[in-house]
Amino acid sequence: MTDRNHKTWFQIIGLSLFACVGFGMAAYFAYNATILVQRGKSTMATCTKIETKTTDSGNDRITNTTYHVTYVVEGQGAQQGHVDASFAGLREGGTIEVLYDPQQPDRVQANRFISLWGMAILCGVGGLILLPPLLWRKPSASSS
Repeated sequence: MTDRNHKTWFQIIGLSLFACVGFGMAAYFAYNATILVQRGKSTMATCTKIETKTTDSGNDRITNTTYHVTYVVEGQGAQQGHVDASFAGLREGGTIEVLYDPQQPDRVQANRFISLWGMAILCGVGGLILLPPLLWRKPSASSS
């Protein structure tokens, strides 16, 4: 096997691994969203705290915002949780509609399409982007 063939196999294995991870993550997020859509209960939640964390500095800076909420679970009273609501313009003391799982009340998401399905779609698209180089490769010239 030539050095070029080794590189090709490493590329195939690497792309396959990343595609599988993308599809696996998409399946995980889609499963959680499906659970909430199928058996979730809708309620209004109040934002109690907004926590912003910034990592690194310069061009690699990443800012994550966590919205801590309180919502009422049927038969159990108030429950604390956190949601991704950056797209909703949620402020401390503001309210947002959430879905929670009655069997696991700490599983909660904002009742909005992007909050429920956004990560599943993003990870699935990431896996799909890696497929064309795997499926439609140019045939390599075999060495004799």
